[in-house]
Amino acid sequence: MIVNAFPDQELQALILNNRNILVSVWQDSNKVGYCTTIHDRTEWPVKNQKRPKGTSTSAAITKQPFYMFSPPVGCKEPYEHTRLLPIPGAIDDYNCHMGGVDIADQLQAGFSTQQRGVKPWRPLFYWLLDTTIINAFCLSEHRRKAKLGHGKDKVCSAHRAFREALVSELLKDSLPKAPKQVYITKNTTLPNI
Repeated sequence: MIVNAFPDQELQALILNNRNILVSVWQDSNKVGYCTTIHDRTEWPVKNQKRPKGTSTSAAITKQPFYMFSPPVGCKEPYEHTRLLPIPGAIDDYNCHMGGVDIADQLQAGFSTQQRGVKPWRPLFYWLLDTTIINAFCLSEHRRKAKLGHGKDKVCSAHRAFREALVSELLKDSLPKAPKQVYITKNTTLPNI
């Protein structure tokens, strides 16, 4: 069964006609839709998964795999806390390697340059500016930590300090101050030689 999840018919036709694209939905604590070109549907690594909390949005659906078939006598809750379950390879890769994107999003959320505007190119410009600043910060942190070696890192707010230093350097007058021009008038006293 193919569900029409794509409002753009051209995109849907491209995905359905290309056999190298896997489009799927995975039920985690919520439904997660994903599209991948490097995984196929045969990769299902078995991982230790935690049972969702009772307050989870889809707790009734997602806790079913954690049901104990023969719970011990006097057990209040017939669900295990963790269980080995197969998950799609794309979801496993995302869970293992998602840190970089999430960290960049967190860094961008604190100090965003996004502003509203009428011009259609401005959001792209501000996004590129944010991304460039975050990449520069990541490179400077990597360099700073490499110099630090195995010593203890005592910097609490490196991102804020980096942003402040960047702003002060960008606003600093780049031209050296020229000496003040002295004009000789009839009232000027000249030194005795």
